[in-house]
Amino acid sequence: MALISTSATFAQVRTFTSNGQTFTVDIAATINSYYDEYNKPNGLWGCIPCILEYAAEKEHLSKAQFLYGISYMQGIDRDKDFKKGMMWLKKAADQGEKEAAGELGAYYDEFGQYVDAERYLLKALGAKFAYYNLGHHYMIQDNMELAEKYYKLAIDHGPKGQLMAIHNLNIIFARQMRIADMIVLLRKGSENYNDPYCQARLGELLYFYGSNCDERPSNKDMTEGKRWLEKAAADGDDHAKKVLSEIK
Repeated sequence: MALISTSATFAQVRTFTSNGQTFTVDIAATINSYYDEYNKPNGLWGCIPCILEYAAEKEHLSKAQFLYGISYMQGIDRDKDFKKGMMWLKKAADQGEKEAAGELGAYYDEFGQYVDAERYLLKALGAKFAYYNLGHHYMIQDNMELAEKYYKLAIDHGPKGQLMAIHNLNIIFARQMRIADMIVLLRKGSENYNDPYCQARLGELLYFYGSNCDERPSNKDMTEGKRWLEKAAADGDDHAKKVLSEIK
């Protein structure tokens, strides 16, 4: 899409042509609007590509560079190109854009570049998934002490990734046979998030181990455990269905 030569009174007001239509926009305000759309709960966003390109390439706006990178990584309005996507995310992150640093660090983890991943994930503290991403980073590095630390921070402070942090921390606790910690954690996921995964596993622990974690559940524990299992099964959780069939 071509950028038309422009003239304007203010430095960041430009006129663009896209699909036969002409737009005169405030660059920074428009990019902020795109960024706000990206950050909404449904994560759906759109843009006029030539405006995003101009803001990233010519105005060097960090939010535009971040969204430009995301558009390349996800193939939005252009062909997927991981190399270009990573380049633009890095430009944004190096300007202090925390969300870009978080995305970049997560991609570095996915690509097995763990030193770079840690560097950018630590820069991302304050981003939506920062604590969760660090917990995940340390978990795949088999550093369970730091993984637990950051998953707990994700659960307590978020602002995103709480439920995923609960799931992964439960795996760590299960490997370490920390049944009491699992019960506390899974109760939080069951009650605060109405999560079938947590409800199924909380129900199983209460039914078979009991609240004292001694494999001698009281009638109260078994009743509560079965209630959580039935709730999870009603929501379609296969693990809960399997445990209920074993109980019967």
